[in-house]
Amino acid sequence: MKKMLLSAAALTLLFTACKKDDNKNNNSSSWTLGSTSYTATTVVDSSGTIIVGASNGAVFLSTGASSFVTGSHKIVEWADSALQIDITAMTAAGAAFSSTDNHNVNADVTVNNGKVSVTVPEVWLTNLMGTDSLKFSGTFHTTN
Repeated sequence: MKKMLLSAAALTLLFTACKKDDNKNNNSSSWTLGSTSYTATTVVDSSGTIIVGASNGAVFLSTGASSFVTGSHKIVEWADSALQIDITAMTAAGAAFSSTDNHNVNADVTVNNGKVSVTVPEVWLTNLMGTDSLKFSGTFHTTN
């Protein structure tokens, strides 16, 4: 339930806080959920959460700290340390998929001069409202 509330709040923030100027150089962030590919139109780095929006979906990458740190981050259901990350991906239809603790996959995070890069290898995300799962992978870059 916490993850759904966080996702809804972050999605609202994404669509209300972004200015047109925020869209510069963000097209290098992209991801795949199932058979659908997404290219970022907005990327917002906000207190340990990277919010990435596309015309047909969104992704939320959250660490268990107030900001991302360089290193290998274990992908978990709910991040509670600086070297963990949880992932929520949403489709345009409103379906939300979330990472779980049922795998041993790490995302690579690099922080350089305030810019964050995250590479997520292929991992399964589970539908929050159903029983299906989809494969997810992506590369994300903040520009601030």
